[in-house]
Amino acid sequence: MFASKEKVRYAVFGGGQISQQAFMPGIGRTDNSKLAALVTGDPIKAERLAGKYKIKAWSYDQYSELLRSGEIDAVYIATPNALHTDFVTAALEAGIHVLLEKPAAASLADAEKIMALQKRSGAKLMIAYRLHHEPGTVEMVARARRGEFGDLRASQQFSRKTSRKRTHVGTMDIGGGGAGYGNLPAQCGPQLVW
Repeated sequence: MFASKEKVRYAVFGGGQISQQAFMPGIGRTDNSKLAALVTGDPIKAERLAGKYKIKAWSYDQYSELLRSGEIDAVYIATPNALHTDFVTAALEAGIHVLLEKPAAASLADAEKIMALQKRSGAKLMIAYRLHHEPGTVEMVARARRGEFGDLRASQQFSRKTSRKRTHVGTMDIGGGGAGYGNLPAQCGPQLVW
């Protein structure tokens, strides 16, 4: 399934907060994966993170070259939402597996395009939505289904504050159609399925 028999070799696309604070340090604690490359448009981040993790950094212009290099098995894409479709499309067409930050795309049409391409490509695609697999969440859902809490009434609130001057989460042009709602659409979808 993978070129590397020992560990899945991941390239991280996007050197933002979620990549730096969660994925990049977290992958080093796994038994089945390793960080192999970084793709970013920020040369200062590229140099700093490549040095810290002892990996090669690539620019966005070198993306296609990396996909053909044989140095990676999978990509973790954590770019602004409006950039997801192009990066995912190129990876899937190259037969590279994709772990994609939520939401999958900035529009329904782009999300459908990604899903159709994944089926044709044979490469794996997973959206990085983890909350419904966490043990505490699984237990609470099971208990609710058993009726342990009586008649349930639920309320959920999500709030995101940032001191950064510009962030893609609340910006329609790069965040996509749901950007004004922050992470709410990604949180509500799985609730509707349950």
